[in-house]
Amino acid sequence: MSAGGHHHEPGAPGGLQPRDAEQAPDAEARRAAVLALAALPASDPSVQSRLFVALGDVDWRVRKEAAAQLGQREGSAALIDALVDAVVQGDNVGLRNSALEALAKHGPRVAAALLERLPRVNEAAKKFIFEGLGNTGSTDAVPALVAALRAADPNTSAAAVDALSRIGGGDAELALRDLLRSPDPFQRLAAVDALTRLSSKVPYDELAPLMVDRMTQRVALDLLGRTGRVEALEPLAEALEDHSLTVAGSGAVGLVRLFDGAPELAQAVTARARQLSSKARESLRLLVVEGALGVRQSAAHLAILAQDPGIVEVALGLASEGALPSEALQAFVLWGPDAIEPLLDVHQQTSGLVSGLALELACDLVQHARLSAGASTASVAPSNDALRLLRARVSAALDGHDDAVRRAAVRGLGACAEPDDARRLVVMLEQAGEELAGSIGSALRHLGRAHTEAVASALRTLSFDWPGAAVVCELIADSHDGERLEGLRAAQASASPVVRRAAVLALAKVHDEESAECVSLSLSDDDVNVRVAAAEALGVLGRQLGVQKLHGSLRVALDAEAPAVVAAAARALALAGDISSVPTLRDKLKSERPGVALAALEALCALDVPLDDVLAELAHHPDDEVVKQALGLARRVDGATARRFLSEALHHTAWHVRAAAVSALARVEGGRDVLLAHVGRESDEHVRRALEAALASSGQAGEG
Repeated sequence: MSAGGHHHEPGAPGGLQPRDAEQAPDAEARRAAVLALAALPASDPSVQSRLFVALGDVDWRVRKEAAAQLGQREGSAALIDALVDAVVQGDNVGLRNSALEALAKHGPRVAAALLERLPRVNEAAKKFIFEGLGNTGSTDAVPALVAALRAADPNTSAAAVDALSRIGGGDAELALRDLLRSPDPFQRLAAVDALTRLSSKVPYDELAPLMVDRMTQRVALDLLGRTGRVEALEPLAEALEDHSLTVAGSGAVGLVRLFDGAPELAQAVTARARQLSSKARESLRLLVVEGALGVRQSAAHLAILAQDPGIVEVALGLASEGALPSEALQAFVLWGPDAIEPLLDVHQQTSGLVSGLALELACDLVQHARLSAGASTASVAPSNDALRLLRARVSAALDGHDDAVRRAAVRGLGACAEPDDARRLVVMLEQAGEELAGSIGSALRHLGRAHTEAVASALRTLSFDWPGAAVVCELIADSHDGERLEGLRAAQASASPVVRRAAVLALAKVHDEESAECVSLSLSDDDVNVRVAAAEALGVLGRQLGVQKLHGSLRVALDAEAPAVVAAAARALALAGDISSVPTLRDKLKSERPGVALAALEALCALDVPLDDVLAELAHHPDDEVVKQALGLARRVDGATARRFLSEALHHTAWHVRAAAVSALARVEGGRDVLLAHVGRESDEHVRRALEAALASSGQAGEG
């Protein structure tokens, strides 16, 4: 106690005692005093009453802090009842709203208290009870809310509708759908709004009566789009003519929902989109620029279906931001070859991603038209003028300096490629970055199917000192060109380790002794990644040619300095099926170099070599992964050997190894006794949980 007899509590601002601060004229001082109440014990009986005083404060910031603390307190019956009292009182609006906020934090469990109070309050208070029930999300409230839907007081009815829209569920939706037949237009509007917020799928027959009333028709557009009925098409299309962009936007969203409903609906929406008036098209253009994202996406989709050249640039701007669904871009296919020239116009007038996307889409349309030719007599081929223009644009883009556009030109080249393009692509490759190089590699592969000799000839001129050349090594290996081995040898001599590694892996696809000799030479490369690739490639070649064709190269690699190379060689020997390497691999089990023992163990397992005699040693290996891999071998050996090995593993320093040993012991005969003996010795909580689970599992198995 202080000299003045006041109890000191933490957090009082400006030297004021806490209770004085809670009554201070300054709102910030009162808010700070409420914050300080959080430091007092929850058992202090004065805290809750003081928070309720703050809950009715004239300042919203003070009320907000009080509501937050009351929402975090234990939801006792007394607290909930007091908050309900605050909700139904009619004098202090701030207190009521803050009490609702605090009650909402207690979730569904407050629904019972609100429902119990409902019959005992006046009509004005019922709407606040309903608001509180809506906040709970409890379906227990639905019957009472449904009963109030047709209340005489329109405010009560509206509050019940709103609450049902937040709770949702089958019963709530059925009641709201029933309200669509109300003679009261405001109730019908409220029901439509609630069902829209619930994203309900209302049968068209229930919405049809609303179509005769302009007001209800406008608000029902979202629900119309969800009906999946062709009858909804015309009201939605008419909404695009509305002078209100909000209504037009709802119509656009509804039409795209209808489009997505079924193939026959997609055809109907597409046909109707092509008949849109200039007024509707203008609305779509405005919506793509000014609407919310979902509206912009739908408007762009519809405008493409409508084959509106004026929308292409804006739509592709959305697509370049990743904000246009792929379905909308696919609508260009429905537009067909007539979209090529508008796309090429946008390509010319823009730059970067938008320009590149326009060019690539134009190329895709040509490819699609070619694939469709013959499949349908109705298919339309691109005009010769469009093809000449496309070729000119692609050719110019290949020589340009805009990387995004160059990548698009390379990717779209298949639509208008000529043999001479092979040489241009190879020249580009010599200075291309990784992304562009990948596109060039794909383009060369595609071009090679039609112009094999042109691509092979161009590749012979390639300088392999550029990292981008790595993408063509596999292409060279697949070409079956008489000079492919010479090309891959040139790649092996590249200054770039990336290219050398790609060359080695490509040589593994050639499958002859000469390629194996070339790969063996790379085991002495300066770059460890190239040496690892060489070991991997030799494993593939050994499997194809027979391990004797490798002349012992892989077994020599087992003595390499780099652990990664040794590990790769061990796995490759297993792939090649080299039984003669078993003694060396068994010796590598003792290695403490990173990854070596693990690779040797995996190789020996792949070769199906018995390892009973080394299991006990492996239980103490310093590499945790080796021990865990060895645990899987317990199933292959007799019960006594497995128990000895797994018992040793129970003493490993790593808890996750011990936990794995526990799980393995549960599956071994006699393992349960070992686990029971270990229970009192284990201190790690993770392993103890594994022990409990293993013992429970083995006990059930024994009972069975």
